[in-house]
Formats: sequence, C-alpha cells, structure tokens
Amino acid sequence: MKTYGETLKEFRAREGLTQRQMAARMGVKPSTYSAVETGRLKASETFKAAAARAQATGSPPSEPRAAAPPPGIDLLLDEMEAARAELGKPMSREERAALEASPPEDVFARSVILRETMEVRSTRELLKGAEAFKRKREARGRGPGHG
Repeated sequence: MKTYGETLKEFRAREGLTQRQMAARMGVKPSTYSAVETGRLKASETFKAAAARAQATGSPPSEPRAAAPPPGIDLLLDEMEAARAELGKPMSREERAALEASPPEDVFARSVILRETMEVRSTRELLKGAEAFKRKREARGRGPGHG
C-alpha cells in the first residue's frame, strides 16, 4: 500500500510540478510539503484538504473558483449526510446549506475525511469484536496454546 507521501509525489510528477510549485498550488510552505511527501512529517487534516483542493482545481485557495458546482455534488452531500447519521451526528439543514455554498473541492475534501473516519470506526469495531471473541475463548479454557 502506498503512503500518503508517495501518492502526493505521483500526482506531482504526473502534473510535471516541482515540490516548490506543488506547495505554492496548495498554499503551504515548501519545507512542509517536502516533509510530508518524504514521510518525515504526518499530513494534518488541513494539509490533506489543501492537497485535495489543489488536485481538484489546480489552484491555491486564494484563486477564484468556477461558479457552478460539478454534477454529482448533491449525491456526495447525500452520502455525507447518511454517513454522519450513521456516526450519530446528523447533519443539520444549516450545515448542509453551508456545504452546498462551499467550493466543490472543499466538499470533496470533507467527504474524504468523513470516509476515513468511517473506516477507522469500522476497524475499531472489528478489533473490539475480535477481543471479545478472544476473551470468551480464554474464559472457556481454549486460549492460546489450548489447541
């Protein structure tokens, strides 16, 4: 599995950009970009959102964006709404309206973060289930080394 830095580097290479140019596109310091790409620094959620925005639009956050949202943004918002409900944190109408007014790349970045949150939650639940199974097995005298 590729690291986040390797994925960034591949994108940057495909675009024909230097690290300095990619950092400028994202609106981050070149040293910060370099440290994340090479794995010396873990990417923050803010960094990941800036990277997603730069990849989606090819511009830093200060540059103007297209006026019309891309097709499918409503579907993405619907998926985000369902995921939030599943997490027990339903999306309010005001929050949805704010997202609808946000740049599409910001909505995309938030959806990526939400999906990662869902994956972490799912993994935690699997681990809890495995631990419970292990405890039951050990309680019955079938723990490790009991064939």
